[in-house]
Amino acid sequence: MIDPLLDDLLSGESSRVEWKETGTDAKKVLRAVSALANDLEGSGK
Repeated sequence: MIDPLLDDLLSGESSRVEWKETGTDAKKVLRAVSALANDLEGSGK
């Protein structure tokens, strides 16, 4: 049985998961993390 949190991660992008093609561009990764962190309450704005 797969843990529900792991299942959410593996099922694709969502409001809390964003997949990147590569992790080599730290600036893009940090920008995405910042954008997701700014909307932790789920306002969608």
